[in-house]
Amino acid sequence: MSDLGTLVISSKKLKISMDNRLIKWNTGRIIKDQLDKLEFFENYDLINKELYDIYIHLKEYARKNYNGNAGIHHNDELYKSLVSHLDNMIEFQKMVESSDPTIDLAKEAKSRFDNENVRSTKAINTEEIARLELLLEYAKPIRILFNNLVSLTDANYHISAELVDEIQEVLLNKGLDHFDIPDELLINNNQNQTV
Repeated sequence: MSDLGTLVISSKKLKISMDNRLIKWNTGRIIKDQLDKLEFFENYDLINKELYDIYIHLKEYARKNYNGNAGIHHNDELYKSLVSHLDNMIEFQKMVESSDPTIDLAKEAKSRFDNENVRSTKAINTEEIARLELLLEYAKPIRILFNNLVSLTDANYHISAELVDEIQEVLLNKGLDHFDIPDELLINNNQNQTV
């Protein structure tokens, strides 16, 4: 995101949309902000290969698409304003996608964008964020313990069969032994190559 031209936000047909590079940058920003909660996946391939693949995919997505401050130098206030606006768009996007009939979209649009006619926004890649949310849900009951196991956080560490068994026991006790992963969130080799 070296040139600010990619930061232009357009409003057409009651939809606020952004350049695809900015959507990827913003999605990468959200992912990068949560990766420290998921460090134990770094060496998780022997425990759960599908979750490991999702983690590696998200880590690579963030690395390729998020470069920190979006090329905004020497103006912290501008960057904070941009992030605040993007977070606002994300919240609205999630409201629209929830299809919750109790949400007054006109009222929300008026308060967020000063335009009650806005009916949708596109600020993130929802599939990548769904993958992130899946990993965060899985990690919630085990992350403090597992993020403190060097054997899991260090990809160069060799995990013994005995340790795998012990980890599987913990997962069983936490109810994570049969964690459901929707098919559309699974990573296949073709996806890994086209992050």
